[in-house]
Amino acid sequence: MITRMLGEHAARDVIGYVAPVGEDQETVERAMRAVHAGDIVLG
Repeated sequence: MITRMLGEHAARDVIGYVAPVGEDQETVERAMRAVHAGDIVLG
């Protein structure tokens, strides 16, 4: 939802904010892969 409304940069910021300490980059990348996989399916 955030990606569609505010863009990928905003979504990355939000996911990074709520990610566990020390795991922010990995969490962001995993979440964005899931978002993009969903885009392909819905495409």
